[in-house]
Amino acid sequence: MGKQYANVVTSLGIILAVWFNYLLWSGYENYAVLFFLFSLAALTDFVDGQLARGLGIESIVGASMDRFRDKLLILPVFLFLMFKAFHPDNILILSLARASIILIMIIEVLIFSTWVYGIRRKLNIKAHKAGKIKTVMYIFVVAIWFLKGTPLYYIDKDIFLVFDILIAFSLSVSAYFALQSFLGYVKRFHEANIVRNG
Repeated sequence: MGKQYANVVTSLGIILAVWFNYLLWSGYENYAVLFFLFSLAALTDFVDGQLARGLGIESIVGASMDRFRDKLLILPVFLFLMFKAFHPDNILILSLARASIILIMIIEVLIFSTWVYGIRRKLNIKAHKAGKIKTVMYIFVVAIWFLKGTPLYYIDKDIFLVFDILIAFSLSVSAYFALQSFLGYVKRFHEANIVRNG
C-alpha cells in the first residue's frame, strides 16, 4: 500500500478537479467554496510529488496521472476565464488576456504531445524548473481571479481594473514559462536522442 500513497493523493486531486469544474461551469457562485476546492486540488500537485520522491516511488503511471490532473484542473478554468469572466470594459486588457490564454492552450497541447512522445520513447518526462514555475503562475492567476468575487472587489471600480491588469500580466508571464517548459522538453529529448544514437 505504501507504494500507492502518491497515486491516491493524485486520484483525490483528479476527483476534486472534476468537482470544481462541474460547479464552476454549472453556474455555482459561492466563490469561497470554489476557491477551497481549487486550492485543495492544487495542493495535491505538490503533496503527491513530495510523497513520490520522499518514498522513492516515482513512476510513469504516477507522472501520467499527475499531468492529467494538472490539465483537468487548469485548462477548463482558463477557458471559463476567456469566455465568461472578463468584462469588455478595457479592450486592450481583454485582448491581451485572451491572447495569452489561447497561446497557453496551444503550448499545453504541444507539451502534452512531447510528454506522450517521451513516454513512448522511455525518456525523462519529469517536470523541470520552468514547468513548476508555470504551474505556480497558473494557480496564482486563478487565485487572483477568485479574489475578484469577494465583496472587496466591489468597493471601488478601480480595483476592477487593477485585478484585470494583474491577471492579464500574469497570464502573459505564464505563457512565457509554458513556452520555456515546452522548449525544455524538446531540448532534453533531443539531447537524449543524440546520446542514444551516438
